[in-house]
Formats: sequence, structure tokens, C-alpha cells
Amino acid sequence: MIISGFYAAAHVTQSLILTLIGVLLALLLTVDEAVRASALLLTVYTGADELRQQEKRNVSPSLTRV
Repeated sequence: MIISGFYAAAHVTQSLILTLIGVLLALLLTVDEAVRASALLLTVYTGADELRQQEKRNVSPSLTRV
């Protein structure tokens, strides 16, 4: 009886540990994907900002007068 109780407790503990490892891995993957997505957005935004700056520099003064 006591031995089967230890086995049951060990099984529950092992299941909890494996579940926690799975949750941590899922969070790490989610964080990794979020970091990649934000880096991509930052790159796109920075590229768009550079294009705007180039457009401002390339516009001739005669076109800016109204």
C-alpha cells in the first residue's frame, strides 16, 4: 500500500514537472516569435522612415512651393 502511494506521488510529480517544462518551452517559443516579429516591424518601420527622408531630400524646391 505504502509503496503504491509513493509510485502514485512520483507519477504525479513527474507529470507536473513535464507539464511545467512544456509550458516554459511554449512561452520561450512565443517570446522568441514575438521578438522576431517586433524586430521585423522595427525594420519595416525604419525602412519606411528612411524612404520618407530620401523623398524629402529628393523633392526639388520648385515642387514644394504652392
